[in-house]
Amino acid sequence: MVCPQYPRSDLRFYGITQPLINSYYNRYRITSLLPWQSDLLSMEKDAVLKGQSLVYTAPTGVGKSLVYEVLMFRRLLYWRGQCLIVLPYVSLIEEKRNYLSALCESNGLFVECFFSSGSQRLDPHIDIAISTVEKANLIINRCVAEGLIPRVNLLIVDEAQTIESERGYLIELLVIKLKAFNPHLQIIFLSATLPYPQAIEHWFRPKE
Repeated sequence: MVCPQYPRSDLRFYGITQPLINSYYNRYRITSLLPWQSDLLSMEKDAVLKGQSLVYTAPTGVGKSLVYEVLMFRRLLYWRGQCLIVLPYVSLIEEKRNYLSALCESNGLFVECFFSSGSQRLDPHIDIAISTVEKANLIINRCVAEGLIPRVNLLIVDEAQTIESERGYLIELLVIKLKAFNPHLQIIFLSATLPYPQAIEHWFRPKE
């Protein structure tokens, strides 16, 4: 869903609801997208808005996260399912949980984070799950063991430069598992320092 009566820099163009727009403004003074953000969302005739996966890089502090947040809220509001956000460090997970919970608290969306000990269950009431890649694999493994089908239709890997570390194979395993449940899984990789984003594009292409 898009609302073409608004300019592409306007969050309303992307179907973002007024309560979310109010939250963005009241808490973070965000009123619109920057030109590069709207250009990224509009590339290839809006293919990303329609579910095409995406790899992008941008410097720290310029608003990389807002791009995937627009895609995430569109998914949750109009296609339902669940979003899984993977971050490398517990401190980043807690920071992201606090940020998204503040946005979502008046919008009927539930945010949960997973790390170290604690819950390993991706319950149906969870809209946005935030996790390390290690914990995310354990959660999906538990779904398989219990005969449950994960409802994840959007995977976001933030700080995606970790694919070049020893964690890289765990990220690839997670992608493989989730795509086995949902061949139409949308995958978003973003980073400030990913030198060769084209090296992982084959993960996104459907098998011929």
